[in-house]
Formats: sequence, C-alpha cells, structure tokens
Amino acid sequence: MDELELLVDILETYFQKWELQQFLEEAGLKKSGNKRELAERIVKESDEAISSISAAVEEQNVTTKEIANNISDVSAEIADVNHNVNEGATATEEIAKEITMVEDGARKVQENSSKLNDNALALSAMADSFMDLVKKFKV
Repeated sequence: MDELELLVDILETYFQKWELQQFLEEAGLKKSGNKRELAERIVKESDEAISSISAAVEEQNVTTKEIANNISDVSAEIADVNHNVNEGATATEEIAKEITMVEDGARKVQENSSKLNDNALALSAMADSFMDLVKKFKV
C-alpha cells in the first residue's frame, strides 16, 4: 500500500461512509475509480487550494507592505506639516512682537508730538509777548 492509498484508508477510517461521500462532494470529487485515483485527485485538489491560498497570502503581503510604506510616507508628510506650522507660529510671534514695538514707537512719537505742539504754543506765546515788548520801545 503506497502513501496515496494510505491517505484514502485514513479518510475512510476517520469519516463514516456517508461523511466521506459528503466531504468528497463538497470538495468537488466523487468516489469513483480505485483508491489511488481518488487519492491523486484529493492531492491535486489540495495542491490547487494550497497554491491559491499561497498566492492570496503573497498578494496580501505585497498589499500590507504597500500600506506600511504609504503610512510611513504620510507620517513623514505630517511631520513636515507640523514643522511648517511651528515655523509659522514662530514667525507669527515675531511679527506680533514687531507690531508691538511699532505701536510703542508710534505712541512715543504721538506723545513727543504733543509735547512739541505744547512747546510750540508756549514759544508762540513768548514770541507774542516779546513782540508786545518790542512795540513799546520807540527809537
């Protein structure tokens, strides 16, 4: 008895007759011919199923690697965006500081302009008083 016939004997021992027939029908096989032919068909069908499963697993591996690469690429892009956002935030802070400095400078110019205006008014009043004094002198 060779290995193929042993396989059929094991199947016949493991399954009751009607269960073996049902198993074979579900596998698309019929119990016809000798045990060797049946075993060869079972092995062939098993090989085909294993090949299909192997191809599907390989395809899944390729897809999984592609997904992992895509996730890695997206992560790198997100890191770049975060870096750019941080640079933008830093630039915004600097601009805000510079605007505050310009506002302070404008406030000081306004204060000094007001003082200058007051001094000009005072000088004008002095000039008027001086003119009044000069008019009082006669030559």
